Amino acid sequence: RVWSRSADNVKKCISDVQLDHGIKTPLIACESAEQACVGADVIVTVSLSREPVVKGCWLKEGTVIVSVGACRPDWRELDDELMHNSVLYVDSLVAAKAESGDIILSGSIDRIKCDICHIIKEGAGDCREGKKFIVFKSLGMAVEDIIALHLVYTKYLK
Repeated sequence: RVWSRSADNVKKCISDVQLDHGIKTPLIACESAEQACVGADVIVTVSLSREPVVKGCWLKEGTVIVSVGACRPDWRELDDELMHNSVLYVDSLVAAKAESGDIILSGSIDRIKCDICHIIKEGAGDCREGKKFIVFKSLGMAVEDIIALHLVYTKYLK
C-alpha cells in the first residue's frame, strides 16, 4: 500500500518500485494515510512532514513502524499516541535526542530502548516490552534502515 499527499508521487513510487526494483507484488494506491496503515504489519514512513501523518489509533497491536523521514526537531511523522505506546529503537541515540521531532516533541527521549549498534551486538531482547508497537526511528543511512527493519522484525516474529 502506498500513500502520499500527491497522487503523482504515489504513481511514481509504485512505478519506481515495480520497474526499477522488479517488485512483482501488487502495490495499492491509497487515498489516505489511514487507508494505507489500517491492518498493516509493517509501516515505513518517508516524509518531510511537520505534522504527524500516522496515528496510533489506526494501527493494530504488534505493528512495526520504520520512520526514516521528518528528520528535524520540529518535524513529525508519528503522533503522540503511537510514540507513547511504542518501544523505541534508533539508529543513533545522539542524533535521535537532537534531531528527531517525533521523539523530542512527543516527550519520548526517555522511552528509547537502545540504538542499532546495541541490537547488533546484544540483540533486542523482548522487542515489545509490553508496548503495542515497535518504532525504529532512523535519521541516517538507508542501508541501516533495511538492516534494522530485518533485525527488529525477525526478533519480533520469534
